[in-house]
Amino acid sequence: MCFGMQDSIPWREYLRTNPEIRYRLILAGADNFLQVMGTLYNLSTAIPPILISTDPEFNAEATPDNEIHIALGLLQKSEICADLASRDPAIPDRDSIVTGKMRTIVFWAVAHEFFHIARSHFEVLELHGPSARKPLEFDADMMAVAGLYRYFRTIPGEAPPIDIKLHILNGIFWAIREQICSNVAEPYTADPNYPTWHLRIWNAFIKLVQIDNKNWIEEVGRARSEKADLEFQILLHSLVDCDNAYCALRGLPHSTFAQFIHTRRNVLDYGPLSSAWEKIEQSIFKLQRICKPRT
Repeated sequence: MCFGMQDSIPWREYLRTNPEIRYRLILAGADNFLQVMGTLYNLSTAIPPILISTDPEFNAEATPDNEIHIALGLLQKSEICADLASRDPAIPDRDSIVTGKMRTIVFWAVAHEFFHIARSHFEVLELHGPSARKPLEFDADMMAVAGLYRYFRTIPGEAPPIDIKLHILNGIFWAIREQICSNVAEPYTADPNYPTWHLRIWNAFIKLVQIDNKNWIEEVGRARSEKADLEFQILLHSLVDCDNAYCALRGLPHSTFAQFIHTRRNVLDYGPLSSAWEKIEQSIFKLQRICKPRT
């Protein structure tokens, strides 16, 4: 959520001189993904166009004038993250799996920016000031994983719902942990205690549990749905596995994220987004450019 990268050009124009086949498939898919998202969420404005910047960082930005800018570094580093997330080099059809995970990471980043626009986050930020910035980022993250899930469910022959959730969680964990975390702390020397990336992963995880299990948080501590509890345990196991794999890969002696998960579970703390969320929630619902999502 920013005000646009410099020297960005439409993605089709970028591909005329950069014919990398994997990027071509990802960007064409991302453009189609946005069209579908606009339909699923009844977007009341034009579908945001995708522009490409030569920025080498893992970055994407929405602009107040309804554009989504993707840094070349996002494409390049999402490929690295997808490769890390596909850890077994002997896995069958590994190249296809890496491409699929890369697609998920890029689509998640695009969806995050889409919801900055669709949920009128620029207007909400102007109305409420800097204290709204962090909960708006969390909101975009959570809406993005929900949007990704709904999108994958529209694809004929796609995997079962729990497998889709696992695929999304695995992809965004590596993207947030490897790229977003390392942008704010010295990477690989120690596991930095940076609460924002803890919360970004955790909030996305909780949102995935809530999908198709709407009242799960309210039911915590009482008689709960067996299906919801089972999905929670499966997704949590995958999250812990990702964290352990990341620490092993980077040679980290311990994980502050593991302690974070343990603390949250012990106190049954599965929300809210942040203390500032309630102050902006009604403004989002009032100003957003989407109607009730289509079923």
